Amino acid sequence: MVDVALSADPRIKRIKLEEKEAREAKRKNKTGGGPSKAQAEEEKRRAEEEAKAKEEADKVCLFRHSQYPRLVDGFM
Repeated sequence: MVDVALSADPRIKRIKLEEKEAREAKRKNKTGGGPSKAQAEEEKRRAEEEAKAKEEADKVCLFRHSQYPRLVDGFM
């Protein structure tokens, strides 16, 4: 049951993909010099995705707060 839950969770898939990319990048850095253009673009894309995800999470938090301000603040 836990395996099914983990396989369905998109966060786990994203984490595994990031770990795989990090291993590949580490392997490429051993053979090459500095960071390549593709790696720089990947880092930029990842930073943008993280900022977008944080902004979306903030919107959800604000939405919940506007709907149920007493529950979010802990007052009943």
